[in-house]
Amino acid sequence: MCFCFDIIRELLSPYDYWQYWRNCSDKDAFRYKLTIILYNCNRFLKYFTDIDVDDIEYLERKICGGSKDDVINTITDKYLSISNINDVKVLLADSVTGILHGSDCLLGIHQTAQQLFASEIGTNLLNLSGIPRFQLAHLLNEIGDDRNVDRMPFIADVLVKTGLLASKTAAKKALISNSIRINQEKITGKYLESSVLELKYFKDGQVLLSYGKTNHIVIEGGEFTKH
Repeated sequence: MCFCFDIIRELLSPYDYWQYWRNCSDKDAFRYKLTIILYNCNRFLKYFTDIDVDDIEYLERKICGGSKDDVINTITDKYLSISNINDVKVLLADSVTGILHGSDCLLGIHQTAQQLFASEIGTNLLNLSGIPRFQLAHLLNEIGDDRNVDRMPFIADVLVKTGLLASKTAAKKALISNSIRINQEKITGKYLESSVLELKYFKDGQVLLSYGKTNHIVIEGGEFTKH
């Protein structure tokens, strides 16, 4: 089991791991049974965290319904702020990520998630914590000669080499469908599938590439973006 967690730690950044759990489906966050139309137990919280079972069952009663007296009598300050299923998902994500990557990374992850959700990153990508980062020089070396006339890489190649998309075909489809954003802005223009990661996109030597709402990477330009 420890070996499995070591592999996950290598494959997923703290932010990606947190997002995986944060975006679990409602019925997985709380597993319900239809007999009394009440949720049964939060199986993920019970299986993958060290939260006390009594606390999990209290949250189930609080979110999914139950006796008001029961909720009031068992309320604890620790869970006063949890009032809906999304709060429970954050608790789940925080708990499992803290176990794997350590709790010190959670504050940065929360700030990053808030900034990305509100599109408030500005030009300071250094504040984005937990997101995978790649060096432009390393990517250029891996991509080789498949570049444009300015020797900069095609975005489709970058998406594949960084693992944001699984294949070049998938990357081109994502570009054509406007599913890729640079610094939170959609890429526009003709021949989107052949879009190039131009130097103009780099802000303070870095650029944020996003696929969908929750998949992000930062490319650091290094010497290539210094004037």
